Amino acid sequence: MRTESGLDDRDLAVLLFTWQCRYATLGQLRRAFWPSAPAAAAPRLRALRGGGWLGHRAHPWLRERLLYFPTRAGNRELAGLGLLDPRRIRDVPPAPDAAAPALRHDLAVVDLRLALEDSGADGRTWVSDHELRIRGRAL
Repeated sequence: MRTESGLDDRDLAVLLFTWQCRYATLGQLRRAFWPSAPAAAAPRLRALRGGGWLGHRAHPWLRERLLYFPTRAGNRELAGLGLLDPRRIRDVPPAPDAAAPALRHDLAVVDLRLALEDSGADGRTWVSDHELRIRGRAL
C-alpha cells in the first residue's frame, strides 16, 4: 500500500515504531525494518526526514550518533489512516538530550523490544513505556 503522501507500509511502521518508542537510533531502525538490507535504511530515513514525517538529531558523543523521533506531520499521517488516536497528533517528545538518563533508558528498552522480537515474540503485542504512561494518565 502507498498513501497519498507516498508513504508505504514500512514507512508507516517506522513512524508508528518511533511514536511508540519515542526515540530510536539508526541501528535500531535498521535492525527492526531493514535486517536483510541495512544500507537501504539511510536513504529511506532521509526521505522521511525530508518530508517532515520523522525528526532526527545528531549527538556525536553517543555510540550511535543519530537519534530519530516522531513529528506532528508523521503523527498526522498515522492518525489519518487510523493507526494513531487523533488526540495524539501533538504527542511528540522534547528534543532529545543525550546526557539524560531517561533517554539512555528509552534506548535500552528499544533494544529489549528488538531482542524479544528476534526471539520470535510478536512485536505487535509490545506495549511501550510511552503507551503505558498514556494509559496511566487516562485512569
